[in-house]
Amino acid sequence: LLNNLLGKMKIKCDYRDRGCPVVTALEGLREHTDNCPFSLRLCNKCYCLSKVSHNCVEELLALNKKESERCEELRQEKRSFDEMRDKLVAENATLRKDNDRLKAELKKFTDKSGNSQSDGCVAGSGGGGGGGGGAGGRPYRSGSKRESPSRGPMAGLTPIPRTSSTQSLMGGELGRPTIYEMLTEGRRHLNQRVTITESNTDEMAANKIVAVVKNELRFNNNMYYICQNIVYKLDHELGSSWCVITNYNKLGHNYTNSSCYVKLKFGKLTFKIYRTKFLDVPLMRRRVRDGKIQAKIRVFDTDMTESMIKYVENITFTALKKHKTLKSIAGEVKTKMDEEYGGHWNCFAHNFGDYCLNRKDKTFISFDVDELKITVFQAN
Repeated sequence: LLNNLLGKMKIKCDYRDRGCPVVTALEGLREHTDNCPFSLRLCNKCYCLSKVSHNCVEELLALNKKESERCEELRQEKRSFDEMRDKLVAENATLRKDNDRLKAELKKFTDKSGNSQSDGCVAGSGGGGGGGGGAGGRPYRSGSKRESPSRGPMAGLTPIPRTSSTQSLMGGELGRPTIYEMLTEGRRHLNQRVTITESNTDEMAANKIVAVVKNELRFNNNMYYICQNIVYKLDHELGSSWCVITNYNKLGHNYTNSSCYVKLKFGKLTFKIYRTKFLDVPLMRRRVRDGKIQAKIRVFDTDMTESMIKYVENITFTALKKHKTLKSIAGEVKTKMDEEYGGHWNCFAHNFGDYCLNRKDKTFISFDVDELKITVFQAN
């Protein structure tokens, strides 16, 4: 009887004085008490979680830092959304212009077709003599069995519109292709083996270029953004600075003095992709931070010990991750060498041409980091 009586009783939570409104049976009281959110003791001044060594100022500063980080994340997301929105708006405007141009061309072809058909009918009724008078000046009527004497087997047919696909048949020059024609031609050959007509780069870089171009052709509908994204991705994967030229159904020859040059053909659509000698230092810093450039220098000539070479390697990549200009990079390398080994050190950083350093009595090293060339030596 006592058990039944206690089982039917409803008991308030032990933390009702802290604001918990729960009323539960006796058998569920322990489980609720262990998990009650009001069991955490809050500070009466700052309303933060009260700990053994509670400090209101430190707790509020930590909370403010956490909320500031969250606010910065939300701002970055907003900036990303704004950039995506601007990109979509620009692409939408381009598509609207293309759509308006296509409508104007269609209207022009339709009007031209109608005028040509009208001219053919008049020409067919002009030589009818006396026999064609009963048709009211027209070459024939619907259901009429008599044919105008002036009508030949090809008379009255609508001439073929002079489009980019038929102008060559009529002796004209090929017109400028539309974006749709270029993309359609390129995508028809995506599943086939890509024809690399010219190349002076290694197999790894060529395969990377082919993969990037295929991916952009498959998932993008704007030739401007296709070329822009190809340049951006190749800069990030293989280093700066790349250029893209796109041709459609044209024969020609071009020359580029570049260490990396690839010419790809997707049917009539041709991509000419080559690398220039311009060094984008901020891009190189991003590639070092993203791990696209291995943290290893390629030494050409030196008389340093292994420990000194390792130290030069460490300070070089530290400078590359921090600075956006060659002047700042070379300045930090020089300063670090002065502090570590004493004396007066010099550092040259550039990205073009070959270089040679006459061996001096003092210590020196010449090395490359991707496309950047650096020489460090101790002055007399």
